[in-house]
Amino acid sequence: MLNKFSYSLKMMPKYGETTNGYFDYVVYSLEGDFDAEAEKEIAAKNFQYDLMIRQPDFLNRRTFPKNKSSLR
Repeated sequence: MLNKFSYSLKMMPKYGETTNGYFDYVVYSLEGDFDAEAEKEIAAKNFQYDLMIRQPDFLNRRTFPKNKSSLR
């Protein structure tokens, strides 16, 4: 789902949606931040994690709502 979202943002100009400062870029890799509580047994069900894909700076809170309709 995150990859689909990121590629949709990258392809905005192809569908007529442009944002100030847009430049063609390579979609960044998926990153994860994992943590587990020390007292618990180390098992996948005990991990807490965040998955993310970095986005270019021209995609910000102000430009995203305007362009979210192209994310289908």
